[in-house]
Amino acid sequence: AAPGLGEAYMDEKLKSRVELTGDSYAELKACLECRPFFGNISMALNGPAGHHLFKAATATSEEVPLAIHKLAAWFLHVIPVGIFVIQSAFAVVLFLDQWHKNQQDGSGYCPRAADGKTKAAACFVAVLHLIRLMQDALRLYQQSFAPRVRVTIDGEETTVRLTESLPGWIFDLIWGLSLDKFISFLNIYVIFRSKDALDVALNSLAIEFVALLDNEYKGLIFGQFEAVVEHYVSMAVLAEHDSGGRWGKMTKSLAFQYVIILLPIPFMAALCILVPICM
Repeated sequence: AAPGLGEAYMDEKLKSRVELTGDSYAELKACLECRPFFGNISMALNGPAGHHLFKAATATSEEVPLAIHKLAAWFLHVIPVGIFVIQSAFAVVLFLDQWHKNQQDGSGYCPRAADGKTKAAACFVAVLHLIRLMQDALRLYQQSFAPRVRVTIDGEETTVRLTESLPGWIFDLIWGLSLDKFISFLNIYVIFRSKDALDVALNSLAIEFVALLDNEYKGLIFGQFEAVVEHYVSMAVLAEHDSGGRWGKMTKSLAFQYVIILLPIPFMAALCILVPICM
């Protein structure tokens, strides 16, 4: 039996029934949650409709009216787009502000004016970002072991492997990975001009708060809104089934991700050395 909704709507005209065992659903859910191609735009474009949530809710309770479910569905489409816009605008504005300040004070990129504690704090932040980049590389390596999961679609048993077929995946993959790495380097650029160790910590935490908004939202959905997650999983299964789940497509995507994720590592490693020297 399907673990919840059991149905997914690719559009208003196409309706297919997706049936998953508990183990299959758990594997697909975990796989979809950790994939970088399933980000803000994919979540917004593939969110459930209000009547879909209403149908899931009436299986256990009829207390919430359809209008509330439609409002929740609207939030599910709007919030990811809002997070994307805020993160992008914040990164651009902060970069321009720091660049303008650097041009005004004329201190250049190697003022050597910070004290030892400030340099140590900035170096620690740079090392933490380097470790994060390495962790991203390990997560990407794990994708090479993407399992084939047995599913039933309209009564026909088949297997699927989640690659990248949902609408919005290309944008999420390219922009999401690039923005994440850009913010990491922007963080170093900002703390490079910090006045003391506390200023380094506060600036870094403020930037990280904005940078992690999309991860927090995704964690909220996958952790507490099972009906919505079941819809996303069903949509992903149908998309993969329709595209044929081509492994070659995933191989090309992984190659691109390796370039985006591995390329910044040597530059961040160099910054770990240059930051305490040049501050």
